[in-house]
This record gives sequence, C-alpha cells and structure tokens, in this order.
Amino acid sequence: MPKAGDKVGDREWKTIQASNNSVFQIDRSINVDGEGVSYLAFLVNADGKSDARIAVGVDNGCRVFLNGKEILFFLEWGGVVPDRQCVDIQLSQGQNLFLVKVSNGGGPTGAAFRLTAPDGGPLEGVRYVVE
Repeated sequence: MPKAGDKVGDREWKTIQASNNSVFQIDRSINVDGEGVSYLAFLVNADGKSDARIAVGVDNGCRVFLNGKEILFFLEWGGVVPDRQCVDIQLSQGQNLFLVKVSNGGGPTGAAFRLTAPDGGPLEGVRYVVE
C-alpha cells in the first residue's frame, strides 16, 4: 500500500479523504489538466465477507482492481457522472485493497468512487483504513 510522500519518478502519492457518503473525488485533490493517468489506492476493512457495490464516475476511463483482480474497466468520453458504472463485488473478511487507474484524454480529470450495499444503501460493517 503506497503511503503519502512515496514517490514514483517525479510524482508523489497524496492522502485524500472520502466524504461522508464514501465518495473519493480526485479532481479536488490533484492538479492534472490534459492527457495523463492518476491512481487511487485505498484499504477497506470488512468485519466479514460482505456483498457490496462500487459505483464509479470518471473523466475519461478507468480500471478498478480489488485485491489484485480487475473488477471493472470502462472508457467513456465526457465529464464525471457519479455512479455512471456500478459493479457488484464481494469484500473479503479483513483488509481489501482497491487500486484505481484513471485515464484522462484531455482537459481536467476527475473521478468519484463510493462503496454501497448491493441495493445502493449504506454499507455496514466496513471501515476505511487511513495510514
């Protein structure tokens, strides 16, 4: 798991906080304008195996990995539309590592991610790990 301040080439990992509704919005946290790629990594602790849904909206495409397995890939032009793509997942008991690659084809970049119960309601029994 990367930590704030870790460097990859001339780029540095930064810590961002999820909002109260478990949304990560990277457009407010990074300053990328034009073609490029951004990454988001976060850990979620689950009290037990949990059915969940990840809802994603990005500008312009993304790949989402859960515990090393790709669970979502899409490429769509246009701005960030929250919950544009949703996929049902199963969280393992204990730590679950999400890695998200966001691709931008021009202009400002952005992404919104949230975890919910499969019906879109609050997801119980999970905690985000902030290190």
